[in-house]
Amino acid sequence: MKLLSIFDQKTEPTRTIDIIKWWERKRILYNLIVGLSGLLILAIINLFGTSTIFLIPLILFYGLAANFFYTLGWMIEIGLREILNKEIGIRKIGPALLYIGIVISLMMNLIFGLLTAIYWDDSFPLQD
Repeated sequence: MKLLSIFDQKTEPTRTIDIIKWWERKRILYNLIVGLSGLLILAIINLFGTSTIFLIPLILFYGLAANFFYTLGWMIEIGLREILNKEIGIRKIGPALLYIGIVISLMMNLIFGLLTAIYWDDSFPLQD
């Protein structure tokens, strides 16, 4: 699967189940994009000598939260189609929402990495 094909939507979904299937087919690639970017940021932080082993619970929580918000993507699309489609005829909203979600997720990874690099103190009591 090509990376940009994650945004492909060959036909306009007409049923709720079609919207959900479109989103769920892309969940694994979304998780790979967000997860690999997070691992890259952690690797860079570790290069500077900052241990990130004690961030594992936070990282797991972040992964669960990212998937919760991913699920909100198709819920929002269904809601917008119900509300707006009758009045203004929206099209291709799924790819736009997915793109926005990926950008926000990558920005959150970067912000998390920067805050960790700046504020993580190696004298934290649990790090010995």
